[in-house]
Amino acid sequence: MKSLISFIVASFLFLGLSAQKTDLKKMPLADKTSYLTDLGRQAIDLFTEDMIGDDVAPVISKRLTFKKEKRFPEELHKNKGRKYYEVVFHDKSKGAHPQAKFTVLVWEDDGQPFWVNLGSSMNIFFLEERHPYSEYVKNGLPDYWPKYHYESHSDDYLE
Repeated sequence: MKSLISFIVASFLFLGLSAQKTDLKKMPLADKTSYLTDLGRQAIDLFTEDMIGDDVAPVISKRLTFKKEKRFPEELHKNKGRKYYEVVFHDKSKGAHPQAKFTVLVWEDDGQPFWVNLGSSMNIFFLEERHPYSEYVKNGLPDYWPKYHYESHSDDYLE
């Protein structure tokens, strides 16, 4: 009986810790920063070829509130009022355009990205009903969708 109770308590503790990994609201700041940095890199690397170096630290926003904007598709507008974080990696390598950046928006309540911008007008949205982020992580990109190659280096911007 003692071992059954111990097993049940251990199971609840494990489930609580697992859930905490994606519950950004309750996560300590250092863990949240690490989680958002790793997730941001993963989301960008999923769609690009080595676009950001390991030495590039992101700028992570304070908690933001989702509102209807033209940049978001109509399907995302139902999330009005939902909290999220913005993770931005700036490409500051020599020759990069001064405005070159890669952005990932992550929901606070489930820790999943819902929008990726690859430093240009290329935006990728993850709609849970049709194209959840977890599907791309698990299965990779479809064959018809090549990895994006961002041309950040231009002679126009060399010092």
